[in-house]
Amino acid sequence: MPVIHITNTIPDGGEHWGRSAIARVLQGLDELAATDSDASAASATTGTPIIGLAGARLPVDRATGKPEKLTVQAGAVWQLGETGRMDALDTSPQLAELRSRVEHLLDGIAANSRVTAAGLGTLDASRCPRGTR
Repeated sequence: MPVIHITNTIPDGGEHWGRSAIARVLQGLDELAATDSDASAASATTGTPIIGLAGARLPVDRATGKPEKLTVQAGAVWQLGETGRMDALDTSPQLAELRSRVEHLLDGIAANSRVTAAGLGTLDASRCPRGTR
């Protein structure tokens, strides 16, 4: 995200440097960065979900006699017994919530910086009122 930083305001009496123009939005930018990191981690489990198998007949490593590690990929087939089942952990609601939080943070940054959503490049053009001729 590009940031234009105008150094400081005109200092009041007793102040040396004035106030940074981006001081109002620093907390929002910090939260936006943290939320982006959280969303990246959450997308990993959404794209490759955690699978729980019960009653599966797993292939056995002949050398160790232990079950082989399963790979979750397209076309993978696991034989399940009569009472076997497979459950996948769905983390997509959490990812959607994080994406919603990003939108909320961007709105707060726009309001606190006094830069419009259009100025930040986050305004949905389809929501803009249209002029008449």
